[in-house]
Amino acid sequence: MCKNVKNIKINSTCKIILQIIFFLTLPGLYINAFAGIKEIYIGILNQTFHLRNSLPILIEAISIFPITILMGRFFCGWMCAFGSYGDFIYFISQKVFHIKFKISEKADAKLKYFKYAVLVFTIIAIWTFDIKVFDSINPNNVFGTLADFHGILNIQYVFKELLVGFVIFFLITVGSLFVERFYCRYFCPLGAVFVLISSFRFFKIKKTRDNCGSCTLCTKSCKMGIPMYKHDKISSGECIQCNKCISACPRSNTKLSVRDHKSPLWLFGILVPITITILYVGGLIVTNKSTADYSSSMEAKDTISEDVTSKTQAKIYKNGTYEGSGSGFRGGITKVNVTISDDRITDIEVVSYQDDKPYFERAYSSIVSSILESQSTDTDSVSGATFSSEGIKDAIDDALSKAQSGTATTSENTDKTNGQESTKESQAYADGTYEGNGSASTKLNVTIKNGQITVIEHISHNYDEPYFSKAFNEIVSCIIKTQTDRVDSVSGATSSSKGINEAISDALSKAQN
Repeated sequence: MCKNVKNIKINSTCKIILQIIFFLTLPGLYINAFAGIKEIYIGILNQTFHLRNSLPILIEAISIFPITILMGRFFCGWMCAFGSYGDFIYFISQKVFHIKFKISEKADAKLKYFKYAVLVFTIIAIWTFDIKVFDSINPNNVFGTLADFHGILNIQYVFKELLVGFVIFFLITVGSLFVERFYCRYFCPLGAVFVLISSFRFFKIKKTRDNCGSCTLCTKSCKMGIPMYKHDKISSGECIQCNKCISACPRSNTKLSVRDHKSPLWLFGILVPITITILYVGGLIVTNKSTADYSSSMEAKDTISEDVTSKTQAKIYKNGTYEGSGSGFRGGITKVNVTISDDRITDIEVVSYQDDKPYFERAYSSIVSSILESQSTDTDSVSGATFSSEGIKDAIDDALSKAQSGTATTSENTDKTNGQESTKESQAYADGTYEGNGSASTKLNVTIKNGQITVIEHISHNYDEPYFSKAFNEIVSCIIKTQTDRVDSVSGATSSSKGINEAISDALSKAQN
């Protein structure tokens, strides 16, 4: 018995710690998971779904849904920030205000159907017909806006742009004072989906009613109001795997089981969050690689198609790199550099932004891939990151408007009559090691041996390391192979490429005989 009590306490402690961690670090995780469902639905509906382009939006869904199908609604009970918020409000109501309210079993059962109505309404009115007005009344948007580290700064924005949604969110908070997991029980559309897909899970609560007394403490302690006293095994998709019923049972009759075999609580508490974290981080890595590969493939595609483009249509944009700015979340300024080559958008690089990082990065990956493929900014905003999406698209539009007039930040000479410029390639270099300087304090050493560029080493720079490394490796490989410093910038790392090319050119100018 003592061992069982100890395991229960460890399990409860782990649960609270996980709830705090995920509330502080990933408060919008459940919103993004639901956005993944929308992405799949809209893609299938419009026959435009492409896994590579949609992958940044699907990471959370891919991380959570398989676990929910196999192990149940662990995410809802342990990791969902909105659920944790409901737990906190209910805890305050019990410990501070001492509110004693019990909804009847019959009323509770009927009200739980309402979340399915919310789900259907969301799919039809918001997703299918894309009625934007509902974005401002969505309590999820309000919670996601207020629950991050900048929540206090977002209050003014919420009252200005999401006032109706805030009122609904406030009413949900009031309801959570009286009914435990009020939102999860009756309103959460993602919860409605999870109920449907978790019914056949491996992990279930099992209890033998023949060993029960008359206390019904398991039912009274259930956060979701499941009438556990009626069942030997809890197969209901309403169960959020909080395991509160296990700790409440005075006879230790309620147990967590896997296919009718008892499962240690500590294993459940460790296995599931680790699995979800691995899937989530793995998804981020795959997404970053996919985006990089996609940019490279777009460069190749642009090279192949540039002659066809020039023959079939008049040019709209002038070659060069153009800076544009737009207004994102809370009016924050987003700045991007857009590179045009042969009338095509070949690269889009972020200069700066003032949005919340997780939402911005989520929107950026998807929108840039879509724009590079379609060569148009007429692309959908990323669900769950609407304001960041609009800021990015506005900034790109601003840059493209400058490209039409040719007011480039960095112009590129695409004149085919540049024979005089090619003399640099034919000039001999004196053997030795030469230091060159470029933008952002970029310093490189270029080694010449037998008149050939043999080694290029970087000394220092002030660029972001991932972008610099990507640009440096590709540019150095190309220069050593071609023995010329006239190479293209690396897509996705234009600024870093510029600094590297400048430093190499500076070093080679010192090496010329």
